[in-house]
Amino acid sequence: MTAPMIEALATMVNAQLEAVFQGHDARTAELAHEIERLEGQASHLVRFLATGGDSPAVRAELRAIETTLAGLRAEWATIEKASALPPPRVHPAWVMTKLERLDALLRQDPQRAKVEILKHLDGDLVIVPRPSGPGERRAEISGRAKADSLLRGQEAVCLQVVAGAGFEPATFGL
Repeated sequence: MTAPMIEALATMVNAQLEAVFQGHDARTAELAHEIERLEGQASHLVRFLATGGDSPAVRAELRAIETTLAGLRAEWATIEKASALPPPRVHPAWVMTKLERLDALLRQDPQRAKVEILKHLDGDLVIVPRPSGPGERRAEISGRAKADSLLRGQEAVCLQVVAGAGFEPATFGL
């Protein structure tokens, strides 16, 4: 991997991270609408109970709505907290370090490397041979990182880079 390739991969990953974080706005709007709708339903049920109506089904429905609202509010708070910070950024030096570690793991313990990579992928990693010159082996590697994995920690960002880019497999011990 050359320096320009690493820079391009870091730029691509940063663009994907920004896109994921921009999706928070849409989810926040959905949550606000659903919370408002459920609060309205809960309000009607509370009024029914306050005016002397009593029904085990109404009480059970009110409890279910309150449980759902608590979950939606917690999700909203999590998104709001994440949105308050800028999206994480990947530096080319970090990408290079992670690729070097992956290279070492692939050389030392290919089975463990496979298990580690698959933890972060949504589906299979596809390797397609590409035309190669004398003394080299080239392949295009593609796959899709799990979104929750990508956001959970930057280890998965390295795997997204590897899964989304073509590189010389000999560099990675394949």
